[in-house]
Amino acid sequence: MPLTPSSQAAPQLPPLPDLRPFAIARLQRLTLSSTLPPTIATQASRAQQTLVRATNGLSRLSSVGSGDTEVAGNAISGGGPYTGVLALHDAYQASQLSLIQPISGSTIVFGAQTLPSNGSCLAAGSLYYRTAAVSTSAYFFAYAYCGTPGFASLVPIDSTFVSKYVRTGPHGAPSYTTFILTPDTTPSATSAWYVLLYNYQSKSWEVAAALTGKSANTGGSSTFVSAYQPGPCSRLPLMGADQTSLLNGTTHLLEAAKATMSGGVAISAFTSFPKLANCFTGDATGPATYSFSSTPPYWSVSTTIPIHHIVVIVQENRSMDNLFNGFPGADTVSSGQAHDGTTVPLTQVNLEAAQDVAHGYQQFEQEYNGGANNGFDLVPLYPPNNNLKDYAYAFVNPAETQPYWKLASAYGLADRMFQSDHDASYSAHQFLIAGQADHVINAPLVPPGTVAIPAGCDAPANAYTQVLKSPGVVVNGPFPCFTYTTLGDLFDQHSITWKYYIYKAGSGDSNQWSAYDSINSVRNGPDWTKNVITPETTVLTDIANHNLAQVSWVIPNPANSDHAYVDGNTGPAWVTSIVNAVGQSSYWQDTTIFVTWDDWGGWYDHVPPPQLDLDGLGFRVPLIVISPYAKKHYISHMQHEFGSILKYMEETLSLPSLGTTDVRADDLSDFFDYTQTPSLFTPFAQRVPTTWFLHQPRSNKPLDNE
Repeated sequence: MPLTPSSQAAPQLPPLPDLRPFAIARLQRLTLSSTLPPTIATQASRAQQTLVRATNGLSRLSSVGSGDTEVAGNAISGGGPYTGVLALHDAYQASQLSLIQPISGSTIVFGAQTLPSNGSCLAAGSLYYRTAAVSTSAYFFAYAYCGTPGFASLVPIDSTFVSKYVRTGPHGAPSYTTFILTPDTTPSATSAWYVLLYNYQSKSWEVAAALTGKSANTGGSSTFVSAYQPGPCSRLPLMGADQTSLLNGTTHLLEAAKATMSGGVAISAFTSFPKLANCFTGDATGPATYSFSSTPPYWSVSTTIPIHHIVVIVQENRSMDNLFNGFPGADTVSSGQAHDGTTVPLTQVNLEAAQDVAHGYQQFEQEYNGGANNGFDLVPLYPPNNNLKDYAYAFVNPAETQPYWKLASAYGLADRMFQSDHDASYSAHQFLIAGQADHVINAPLVPPGTVAIPAGCDAPANAYTQVLKSPGVVVNGPFPCFTYTTLGDLFDQHSITWKYYIYKAGSGDSNQWSAYDSINSVRNGPDWTKNVITPETTVLTDIANHNLAQVSWVIPNPANSDHAYVDGNTGPAWVTSIVNAVGQSSYWQDTTIFVTWDDWGGWYDHVPPPQLDLDGLGFRVPLIVISPYAKKHYISHMQHEFGSILKYMEETLSLPSLGTTDVRADDLSDFFDYTQTPSLFTPFAQRVPTTWFLHQPRSNKPLDNE
């Protein structure tokens, strides 16, 4: 006969412990074993690791597997300001789980499991092991995510455990109560995480596990069901967590589960297994059949924005009319106006054409022409070429842009995306990390007015900037090593991991695209070696090695940049290789990829940009939005700018505003539908294999030095 818990009900969650670190450290610690019997250990470890891979970051039920491995779970993300989860869990002794059918060999079944948000090092739950039709072992566990993943502690769910920790839950099932938390307001690599288990006999909390660190988990999860099962799909009991409450790391108060919580976190209940549960066993048994082991409802906690990774791919120097000319449904034209009122047809050019159009602040003013938008025939070319009249009125050969068009056709494209500034690459890249450039325009200079090589904090000591004081009025400014706040600063303050992938500049290259080289706190601080990564192709190996940061900027080497005058046309293949790498990895399920171009490159664009302040807006540049939650085949006609990408990051990652262009910008929300079933990824054709970029010869042409 199965042992039964005390009849004493636990309709309310136990009182909170003293959350001060010294008080938690004084709590009694359970004496737990960290090892499983040899017959169980390997299977349990494999099951848990499969569960982590399958459910981390998801906000819906999934069942995935390979061969004879099945994992089914409902992952819930806390996110926002929450640094802990307190919940009752269904608990069963091994003998109470003998009705799982059909039987095929041994099975590990994980019960309800909870993992708090914001990089928790620990999870807790229960697992059950059985042979044939009899469940022979049941354990309460704490699982470590920091360092080497594995079980931090285990204790048998036996009569002793039941008498101390198990009570009848609100729906009649035996339940125990866990509290997984860090007392820190903002978790960091030095945060202490605890698994607490409530002892109903002594009416006190006890420490089941403690660990210091910060994992890669960006959202919490409560996994209701999982299994490692050799053989066909079984009928799995659903084990729920009731009365879920989240610990607000800012106030250190518990907030009971409710529909809307702080920081974009939502709570919902479901009363039946979602239809998306499937079983992939390599046999003909078809979808698994699930039955409830206790009475619903079951709580599901999810962030309203289920995105935990953001990748910004920054290409170079193309306007909307230039790169997406004729794209169905987008606002582009086949001709433009010259300054004398004549109509100029747009002609075709190749990405690799050895001719550039001047595109600094002065050229913006010429082309914009006070709002007439008809001065594109007045700007010079680089190198100078008087034989190419009206060269700026051009569109790229569609045969070369097809990879971009396919990405945009499958997901989202903006035809009202404006760069936030009037200028070329140096300032544009600052706006992509800070929403400002302190009114600096053009490239840093050295006397007597030539481009500084390199730019940024590494520039020669006599380098200076040019600063826009008022429209058309330019004065000499400070050394190009700035102290304003960037997204990198916000990420560091809030323990958000980030990387800025940038190519290694060659001789004669001013390296203006390396935005953080001009930020003093980064260039002369630990972030320079930790977060600024060369070469840029490291992003491909980081994805493959499951080492992608929460936020990544990817800056191409010149040959892959789409910049004119680089003798290269592999930019579309480069971008596609990154998208495919993410799409074919476990990151796809919670990632948004933005592909944009840093400035218009001097090329014609027929839409006069709205003038919102001294610095911008500049001309339109393309923006492609790729995500499992992106609307398919969508064209946005809403006004966006670089500040929109910044605002999306801030809102998605629950960060404060930089107080720059992000304040006025929209958040790109029209591109997304977070209620839709996340789309499966279909790889895009690549002109060259991904490995080609790892061995690609470098371009030695200096860029943006005109």
